[in-house]
Amino acid sequence: MKIKTGLTISTGINCSGLLIKSMPLGLAMLVLFDVPPNIRRAEYCPAGNTVVNILVLLVFCTTVLYYFRKLRWRLPSILACLFVAGYFLYQAVHTYPGQALNYASALFAVLLLWEFLLLDKAGKIKVFCYFRQLMVVVLFLGLLVYGVRVFLGTGLFEYFSFYSQTIADRGYYYLRLGQLYMLEGGYASRLCGPFNEPGVVGTFAALLLIADRFDLRKKGNLVLLAAGVLSFSLAFFILCVGYILLCAATEKRKDWLTCLLLGVLLLAIFLPYLREASPVIEQLASRFTITSDGLAGDNRTNGDYDVFFTGYMQTTDRWLGMGTGAKDSLTRGANLSYKNLIIDYGLLGFGYLLLGLLCLPLAGKWRSRQCLFFVLLFLVSIYQRPHVMTLSYLALLFGGTEYIFAREVRAVESAMADEQVEEDSYLGEVLRV
Repeated sequence: MKIKTGLTISTGINCSGLLIKSMPLGLAMLVLFDVPPNIRRAEYCPAGNTVVNILVLLVFCTTVLYYFRKLRWRLPSILACLFVAGYFLYQAVHTYPGQALNYASALFAVLLLWEFLLLDKAGKIKVFCYFRQLMVVVLFLGLLVYGVRVFLGTGLFEYFSFYSQTIADRGYYYLRLGQLYMLEGGYASRLCGPFNEPGVVGTFAALLLIADRFDLRKKGNLVLLAAGVLSFSLAFFILCVGYILLCAATEKRKDWLTCLLLGVLLLAIFLPYLREASPVIEQLASRFTITSDGLAGDNRTNGDYDVFFTGYMQTTDRWLGMGTGAKDSLTRGANLSYKNLIIDYGLLGFGYLLLGLLCLPLAGKWRSRQCLFFVLLFLVSIYQRPHVMTLSYLALLFGGTEYIFAREVRAVESAMADEQVEEDSYLGEVLRV
């Protein structure tokens, strides 16, 4: 009887420990599913979205029950929740004629965001770290599939149309192995992993690397770096170079600045020869060419959209916007730009969004340069990826700033402890004398 009781207690402890560890992992899975992967599109996996939605609902209900007593109703968290509520409320009451918001979906999105935002600092950091680990795993699998494509050809792959018909009409398509994708039809195979665009890989890989200060001693960061490079994402290179420039300029990192200048010098010398030798390098380099219309690689809008936006900015609607869905009703094509937010919600709505995303994650962290750099570069990413009021982006933003700040605090405490040990040792020697 005693033996049986002991086993029961031991099993209970193990189950409790497993439950505690699985809750932040469950939330991290919700963050990953929110990116979202292509498995949630019916044309690529007919039952995928249904299965994922059921899983999301089950995990959400489980984590809410577990975290309910652990939620922290602190002022910064409450303000963040009000900010989210205000954004979705404006979406709901200010819609373009003929457009309708899916209220059930919007309400569920708000509840998901509130659950994450009300976690304590440790909870946010755990979810962020698990999300980073999940991204490393799926992108590592994506790199393996990319290797299969390069070395074994396309025989093992399925062909699928690109999710946007406008871009598919330009000759772009997917190669798929399992649920891992590559974008083809351009100058090179571009890594998508399980997601719908290589730009998703580039943006998330860059911001995760920035949150970890490009610590390439970690194998996971090497995976993120390789995935970002092979996505050939303009956003990846801009965010990474922007971070290096900020650090080199403000932290007097002579090593970083030297490497950057050396890299620019080598590019200036050898790039003309490389462009002649390789069509891939030629087309990749052409994306960074400055033209009269701006950066050549900035392909997020088309000419008709730009003409419409210029005219729109001359009207009084520019202040409050034309309402949710206006961009989809009034423009055609795969246009994905910060301008979409201005068309739908106006300059005031866009300003509200930027102000909230700048101030709320930095509450109590304004003196941290690394946190400030991370948030500013996150805001830069909105230029091409405007729909950031989702669990995936806000978990990355708020969880990333908490992670960066916690690392800095721990580094300071460790340095202070080392100094105290040295001081105690010195005093001991003096007293012995």
